[in-house]
Amino acid sequence: MHGDFDHTGNARYRRERFCSRIVMHRDDLGMVEKGDMYWNRGKPNRVVKALAPVLFRFRRLDKFSPDLFVEDGSDLSPHSADLKVVHLPGYSQDSIGLLTGEGELFCGDLLINETKQVLNYRITDAPAARASLARLQSLRARSIFHSHGRQFRMADLTPGVQM
Repeated sequence: MHGDFDHTGNARYRRERFCSRIVMHRDDLGMVEKGDMYWNRGKPNRVVKALAPVLFRFRRLDKFSPDLFVEDGSDLSPHSADLKVVHLPGYSQDSIGLLTGEGELFCGDLLINETKQVLNYRITDAPAARASLARLQSLRARSIFHSHGRQFRMADLTPGVQM
């Protein structure tokens, strides 16, 4: 979970419509307040930089300020279900995952699983992504839910996952 438009586009609407709270790491704040997917991460090449404002434009209603900032290890049980925050940088500097008490991990865009489980092709910090992957493997997670592709069981994680 991070500040890209495909994760945050309905956040403000859902907060207003369903009285939900928006939770995120402080270091991804510029993405949602400014509507800039490349805030606080590596700059894109010239072509992507030219196309990004047209293709990935945040609408005014998509911009927001979070209700609660979290860090690695934050316990969200006082605010919602039994969830712990897991810092998983690599895709963005401060991507987070949410680990349920039942062992289900929601990890945003760190991994994709279209034909097999691999690190996302848009990783911006390869060493951080590899460290996040090692951390993910050390957790007692049962199932991995990510943003792009099918969920999978942790036991089925492709050995030697590469970028």
